[in-house]
Amino acid sequence: MSALAGGGEVLVTGRTAALAPDLDGVLYESRGRQVLRNVAEPVEIFAVVRVDENAEQLAVDPVCQMVVDPDHAVGRLLVDEKAHYFCSLTCAAAFAQHPERYVQ
Repeated sequence: MSALAGGGEVLVTGRTAALAPDLDGVLYESRGRQVLRNVAEPVEIFAVVRVDENAEQLAVDPVCQMVVDPDHAVGRLLVDEKAHYFCSLTCAAAFAQHPERYVQ
């Protein structure tokens, strides 16, 4: 399951999220059903998202719109002196090929 996670992202199964549904300062965002190696059926995956007073310091990946901690981002590209942070190399590559699609 760790191969599905982007930089700084924590993923859990739906079952794990259900066992701890009401943690203070934590939200679970669905990442959909995923096929995992050596598991017969697709598994519902959730990202564990920390909600706190530092939330405004997080960046948004311009490609997939996922929240990214700049300190743990997989990549960073500058366009017009503005830094853009990415959750995965796939998103960084898509942005690098066509930044005009994502910069507004």
